[in-house]
Amino acid sequence: GEAGQGAFAGRAVEAVARGAEDPFKELPVGVDEVTKVARGQEVSLDILHPRLDTRQGKEEILNRRIGRNELSTIQVCLAYVGAQREYSSKDRNGDGVLDLAETWTYSCTATITEATTNIATVSGTPLNPVPDPAVAFPNPNPPVTASDTAEVTVLDTDLALTKHVDQSVVFPGTDVKYTYTATNKGNTNLGNIDDTGNPGWVTDNKCASVTQVPTSASDAHNIGDIILVDGLLNPGETWQFTCTMPISKPTLNVATITAQPVDAVGVPIPGADPLVRHAEAYVDIVTPGIALDKTALKPVALDPDADPVGPNTPDPALYEYVVTNTGDVPIRDVVLADDTCSPVTFIGGDANGDSYLDTDESWYYGCSTALQRQQGTPPPKGAQSGLVTNKATVTGTPFVPGTDQTAPKVSANDQAQVLVIEPSLSITKTPSADVVLAGSDVTYTFAVKNTGDVGLELSTPVDDKCAPLVYTGGDKNNNGLLDGANSAAVETWTYTCTRPIGMPTAPDTTDKNAVYVRGVGPLGHTYAATATAEVRVIDPAISLVKTVSNTLVPTGTEVTYGFAVTNAGNSPLAADDVLAQVTLVDAANPA
Repeated sequence: GEAGQGAFAGRAVEAVARGAEDPFKELPVGVDEVTKVARGQEVSLDILHPRLDTRQGKEEILNRRIGRNELSTIQVCLAYVGAQREYSSKDRNGDGVLDLAETWTYSCTATITEATTNIATVSGTPLNPVPDPAVAFPNPNPPVTASDTAEVTVLDTDLALTKHVDQSVVFPGTDVKYTYTATNKGNTNLGNIDDTGNPGWVTDNKCASVTQVPTSASDAHNIGDIILVDGLLNPGETWQFTCTMPISKPTLNVATITAQPVDAVGVPIPGADPLVRHAEAYVDIVTPGIALDKTALKPVALDPDADPVGPNTPDPALYEYVVTNTGDVPIRDVVLADDTCSPVTFIGGDANGDSYLDTDESWYYGCSTALQRQQGTPPPKGAQSGLVTNKATVTGTPFVPGTDQTAPKVSANDQAQVLVIEPSLSITKTPSADVVLAGSDVTYTFAVKNTGDVGLELSTPVDDKCAPLVYTGGDKNNNGLLDGANSAAVETWTYTCTRPIGMPTAPDTTDKNAVYVRGVGPLGHTYAATATAEVRVIDPAISLVKTVSNTLVPTGTEVTYGFAVTNAGNSPLAADDVLAQVTLVDAANPA
């Protein structure tokens, strides 16, 4: 910068004006080589490659507080020194002699294709200045020589950018962290072309807040700025940058770094184009999913309170469950539960035995339980069947294999309905008379009623003493089923049978007979009912014994007749042989 150069030149001029023995010794900057002779002698000053810290020079001016016009003064001094150099750069008197304080300048142009060090050598013959004109000293008069070298380094600029993401497969909404590394593989310092500093030189087309990785909380330098710690990407250094963003869909993003070849103090090197590098990273989205299919293997189940006569075995509800992974990541910790049926038993499906519900797997479970009509929703009315609805729920934790990534638990539920039935029937038997004379006909009426919920396939009732039973009606809808409470109307089927009733066999005192009826329900169970009827049988009788006082008498003689009337009934119960309104009539012949 001009400030640094001014400080350098100004202090040099000031030292010369004071007559300093070594004016350059007082300069605040180093030089590669200084060749000098004491004041009053011929002086050849060759300052090679001055290294000036322009920022330090400017800060020094400010810190010294030597006056608001110092910068202007420095510019004047610079102009003064420049004029001196301009004047002494030519053979002003044209005598072909390199006079004291003269500096002759030469130039040579070459094309450089590789790192080059070249040496220039100058020689001259000393002259005796006393004669006028000056003449060479007598021999021996060796020439004086001087040489100098210049090094030219050919720019070899190279830059590499890499991009890494900490999670290449994530669940929607997951934050991922991108890490970028920029490595200077060339031989030239690289600087930020925009000179924006933080957040760094790297941009990302999807992740906006790319930041440098600092050395520490108290040191903002990039963690890779370790060679000169000068804010420049020095050859061999690798700088790091980061950016974090949430990913909600498959994302390919591209990072770009732009770096300018610069010199040691960060000034762009003329003719050196900026380096632009790209790096990309792809993050895929995985979406977990689970499905449950619950099936009632038997749509109808028998209430445990039902009382079939055969087969009299439990007929529970049976459920099958199929759990399927519908996403694209495996699921662990799979738990299946049913709100009505327990325990739910794993049957199979874990093909590789890893206890994970993999993306190509379906797991199978089963469960059986007894259900009651009253568990129906809503509860059934009267004797109607109960429609029991129960729900199963499966849960599991999705995870990305090879990582510690897990998603919130996924779940699914399904329900199944089972019709719970409780079939039953009854039969009544009614005789046409409760008491009959032995040998009289009695007509029985049979009524078979469905006291349950579902229709029954009914067999004709069988009576142990009366046959055949004749169907007289009751199948209102003519469906051949004895309909129960589930139908529009509960049905009662009727039959009749007539038979003569004789005297009961001792020790029976009445005529008893039984009827048996069977019905088959929709699950194949048989239900039965019986009924009996009792008829009192009587065998009433009366006997009359007539006696006369004299069986042979003269005419006109009075005789006395005697009558003996006896209850001669033969009923099983003597108490049943009761005669009323006994009337005795006697008639003579001739009258």
